[in-house]
Amino acid sequence: MLLDFSELNRYFFNISNIFASRQIISGKTNFTMSAPRHTDALLFFSNTFGVCYQNNLPPLYIPHGALVYMPRGSQYIWENSPSGNDNFQENLLFEFTLSYIDIHRGDAPKKAFMYTQDSGDHIFFSKNVMVVTTRHSSLYRNLFLSLIDTFNTEHSLPLSVYTAAYEIFNTIASNCLIEKKSYSNISIIENSIKDLEGYSSPSKSIKDIAASHNISISHYERLFRNYIGISPVEYRNIHKINCIKSFLHDAKITLDEISEKMGYCDSSYLCRFFKRQTGMTPKEYRNIYISQTMNSQLKG
Repeated sequence: MLLDFSELNRYFFNISNIFASRQIISGKTNFTMSAPRHTDALLFFSNTFGVCYQNNLPPLYIPHGALVYMPRGSQYIWENSPSGNDNFQENLLFEFTLSYIDIHRGDAPKKAFMYTQDSGDHIFFSKNVMVVTTRHSSLYRNLFLSLIDTFNTEHSLPLSVYTAAYEIFNTIASNCLIEKKSYSNISIIENSIKDLEGYSSPSKSIKDIAASHNISISHYERLFRNYIGISPVEYRNIHKINCIKSFLHDAKITLDEISEKMGYCDSSYLCRFFKRQTGMTPKEYRNIYISQTMNSQLKG
C-alpha cells in the first residue's frame, strides 16, 4: 500500500519491528547496503550531510537536518560527512514495519471505532530512498531522541515506546500535509531542479531559470535555499560531482565516456572540475572507492 506521508493520518496502522539508535561516527564514512533492507526506516541527519547512490537513479543529496526514508528491500551506498566543526556525525535511526488496519465506525448509537484484524498490507512511501523533509529539524531531532531514549531504557514499557513511535508518524503526517497545502513555491523549486540537473551544454544559467518562473534571481535563490538548504549553484555543482562519482563507481567506464555523458568537451576539463570540488582526481577517487568496496565485500 503506497502512500504519501501527508496521507498517513487518514489511516490506522500497526507498527512492528521497532528499533531505534543514535549513531555517533567520527569523520567521513562510506556505507554499502549490499543486501536488501529487511525493514523500513527513517534516518534523521542530525549533524551530517551526504549522498545516497542507488542503482539506475541519480545521486540523492542529503543536507544537514534532513529526514530520510529508506524502504524495505532497498539497496544503496552512503557517502557521508560531518556538517559541524567537531568532525563527528550524528544520525538518528528508527526502523519499523507498518501494516494497514481497516478501521470503521459502528452503526450503533455510540458510533464506536472498530476493526477486525491487521490486514497485513505493508504500508510504504517510496520504492527508493527519498528525502521526506528538510524542515522542522529541531522538532524531529527531539522526537527521535525521545524514542531512542525510551527504546534503550532498561525495562522500558512497551506502551511508552509505541506512543513515541506513533507521535513521530503523526507529526510527520501533519507537517507534510501543511507543507503540501501552504508551500505553493515547492513546484517552482522542484521544476527548477530538473534544469539544474540537466547536462545540456551550455547549461541553463540561474538567471534563465529564475526568469522562466517569472521571479527575480534573489527571490529564486532565497526560495531554493529555504527549501533545499543550499544555493542553486552549490546544488548544481554537488549534483555534477555526485553524478561523476556514480559513473566512476563502474571501473569499465572511461573518463572520456564520462565526459561525454556529462556534456563536457573533454576529460581534462572534467578532471580539473572534479579536483577543484573534491580535492582529488577522478582516478584517485575511483581507486579509493574500489578499495573500500572490495574490503566491505571481504568483511561481508
